[in-house]
Amino acid sequence: MRTATTLFLGSLFLPAATGCTVIEAPEDFDELTAYLYEHLPTGGEVLYAGTRNLDTWLLENHTSLEEGYLVQNLSLEAIRSAVPDYEEAEILVGVAMSRDYDFEVEAFAHHYYWDDPENPSETTTWLEDGDCFLAHECDSMSYERDSHTTLPLGITVSTTFRAEGGWSETELGPALVQRRYLTGPAEVSVNWIHLLEEFGLEVTLPLEGGRARRIAGSWVAIRLGDLPTPEDFLIQMGLNELESSLEWLEGALEGEVEERAEIAGG
Repeated sequence: MRTATTLFLGSLFLPAATGCTVIEAPEDFDELTAYLYEHLPTGGEVLYAGTRNLDTWLLENHTSLEEGYLVQNLSLEAIRSAVPDYEEAEILVGVAMSRDYDFEVEAFAHHYYWDDPENPSETTTWLEDGDCFLAHECDSMSYERDSHTTLPLGITVSTTFRAEGGWSETELGPALVQRRYLTGPAEVSVNWIHLLEEFGLEVTLPLEGGRARRIAGSWVAIRLGDLPTPEDFLIQMGLNELESSLEWLEGALEGEVEERAEIAGG
């Protein structure tokens, strides 16, 4: 079992637009994830303080995050920035993991926010202009998507979630910050599993040499029958899911980058 570890990020104070106000990004990793989740819609210097702080810490501590971490619950303020009427009912169990890729940040943005006009998605409702966002002419992007997942034992889970993205900055260029949350009850094919809540946060930071570093976090509340799910089970399930997702993403990006190169080459 991977153990929980408290992460500390160096303090960062950035001058805001007024010239006299400073913005303090949290020093604790748990608080920083909540900070980024809450302030994604705010953007600007507020979001920049968080991504810059995270980027600085990862310069020396990325290896430990690659192994996976148990992170504390998202703050109520962070959740209500996305779901205003949210009421705490179950304890959220969260995990985070990181991985480096041989792709630029733009490849990740294209993967999530490009709508192929020749093959439109049947499960996605685009809420903002993806082309505008990918061109860095718009600061935000969002969509709603129907998702269907098959778990072990043939159990299926159907959800509808909203995903939001925003650009921030680092010394090496634009960073992509994303969050997601359920917009309605999850439907599970068996009556003894109840997915009550799921929240996600992803941050993709640029690295030198046209590479990128992706930090992914997920928080869930699940009940088995009338009982809360054992925390250790949720932790291991969450880490396994993040690891699989990060591995799958590499293959998906590789195929998309090659396809765009072929189209560009005629």
